[in-house]
Amino acid sequence: MSTSPRPRPAEPRLPDAPPSEAAWKVDAVTAIVHGSLERLLDVVPEVDDPLGAELLGSDVAGIWWAPGAERDQGMRASEALVARSYAAHLEQLGDDRALAALRCLQAGAGGGWTDELAGAATRLADRGRREPPWWTAARERRPAHGGELRWTVHGRELTLLLLQIADPYGGVTLVPIVDGGADGVIADILLVTELDGLIDYLAGHGQVGPSITWTSPARAAERTREAIARTDLIGVAAPPPGSEREIGYVGLRGVLQRWTEAALAG
Repeated sequence: MSTSPRPRPAEPRLPDAPPSEAAWKVDAVTAIVHGSLERLLDVVPEVDDPLGAELLGSDVAGIWWAPGAERDQGMRASEALVARSYAAHLEQLGDDRALAALRCLQAGAGGGWTDELAGAATRLADRGRREPPWWTAARERRPAHGGELRWTVHGRELTLLLLQIADPYGGVTLVPIVDGGADGVIADILLVTELDGLIDYLAGHGQVGPSITWTSPARAAERTREAIARTDLIGVAAPPPGSEREIGYVGLRGVLQRWTEAALAG
């Protein structure tokens, strides 16, 4: 007489293991990439001038900034990894908006972003996607003047570096504020259209030297590049009075890099 096999007791069910830190990081990065891409694609049709493109690209890239102590690798390598993801998603989308988004990032994101983006943008342009009307002017922008001034407020010494571009919409100056002297880190970045107004503000909140010391764009850019490198390694300094640090450095770091690179390239 045959008998059916006895059922085996069920094995105990173990609780699911928590995701590893690496898996959590991948999920977080994916969510941020998709969220920031969605915002970029929503806003990019409204951009109608080079400065707007630079600021949008810089703001999106700034989401990924963190000082060196919070990263496993150099800033440029981290940026390249993220840029590769953006480039792949936008190239796959493949429409005019995608090309405009890539050009925004090229215009306003610095460091490791641009090389990763250029190939995808070129391929979309070669496939007949329409270039945004501001792109030619954006890639040709060069700082026209460099300079610096000193500001003492509440006993604190600050150096304001100046990178000024002759813009069709008026002069535009990026002003990284460096804590202390030549070896300081950046406390904030300002974007101003009226230097006289900035000097009046500084004079009302501290003591300012007699005038701006004008230098070559390359000289100002070299000092700016050194300050960015220190800040990327150490972190930002305490903000000066009236500063909104999380907007200033994070949002404007990319465009400051781009203008610095353009000035050094001549």
